[in-house]
Amino acid sequence: MRCYNLATARQNLSSVTVLILDRQGLAQIPPEIWEMPQLVTLDLRGNTIHSLPDNFHELKSLKILLLGDNQLKKLPQQLPDLVQIDLSNNCFSEPQVALSHLKQLHKLNFSSNRLKNLPNWSFPALKELNLEGNKFAHFCLQQAHYPKLEKLHLAKNRLLEFDIQGTFPHLDTLDLSGNKLKRLPDHFADIPFCGRFIWATTKSAHCLLVWPNAFGSKNSTWPKTDVRNSPLIFLHLTA
Repeated sequence: MRCYNLATARQNLSSVTVLILDRQGLAQIPPEIWEMPQLVTLDLRGNTIHSLPDNFHELKSLKILLLGDNQLKKLPQQLPDLVQIDLSNNCFSEPQVALSHLKQLHKLNFSSNRLKNLPNWSFPALKELNLEGNKFAHFCLQQAHYPKLEKLHLAKNRLLEFDIQGTFPHLDTLDLSGNKLKRLPDHFADIPFCGRFIWATTKSAHCLLVWPNAFGSKNSTWPKTDVRNSPLIFLHLTA
């Protein structure tokens, strides 16, 4: 059962599966949620929540947790076994250890915070990682940590260096726009991304870099215009 307010939810505690309480002026987690054993999705975006209770992991059925646009600075040590979490536009300045235990996580939105680094945690199921609008100066994307990654958003950081290690056969979107990158790694062209094209805008030209598999031909080559060593402003992969 889907509920859009607490009044309705209180009348159906045992059957609530989706609870949407966005932009309702909440300063804390409503205690009623611990009486909802079937709760799968909890949307608390756009409130003024500062913290989650330590027993939040007791919500065993919870899979999707949306906490964007709140005032969170930290998470409890344990969380439910989530597949999606939205922590965008909060006050996080440090990575949260609780996230490192979410091995079934498919989508992590950590955009518009104050992060400067992300530890070498492994997310074996992660498909989308959004770190846009943080304070990263360096970022290394490693296949061992994100083997199923499809989308990586790093726009509007402070990137001076970006490296990539391994192959990413599922990756179709890589957004590095709004940074201070001047070049890409030398081995960048050899990585068999799923995406067929890279659109790159530099200070001097608008370029289309074509992957060798762009037209399904093994004989296709990179075009003569190569911006790997040019001042890079925007990079986007598209299938």
